[in-house]
Amino acid sequence: MSAEAWSEALDEFEARLLLAEAALELAEEGAAPPFEPPPVEGPIPPECADRARALLARARGVEDRLVASRQRIRAELARMPRLPAVSESRSTLDLQG
Repeated sequence: MSAEAWSEALDEFEARLLLAEAALELAEEGAAPPFEPPPVEGPIPPECADRARALLARARGVEDRLVASRQRIRAELARMPRLPAVSESRSTLDLQG
C-alpha cells in the first residue's frame, strides 16, 4: 500500500476516532460506526508510522474510557431498585356498582 493510501486510511480512522471521542463527551450511543480497515498490502511506510502510533494511543484511550463508562453504568444499574414483575392478569374496576 502506498504512503498516500496509508495516509487516506489513517485519515478515515482519525475521523471515526473523533466521532467516538465526541460520542463519549456527549454521552451518545452509537455515534461512531465501527472502523473497517482497508486491505493492507505490506507494512506501513515509515513516514506514516508516527501518526499511526499516535492514533493507536488515542484509540486505546477511547477504549479505556468506554470500559470505565460501561463499568460505571453497570454499577448505577445495580444500585437501582428492582421493580416487581408485571402480572399478566388484568383487574377490572366496577364503575356502576
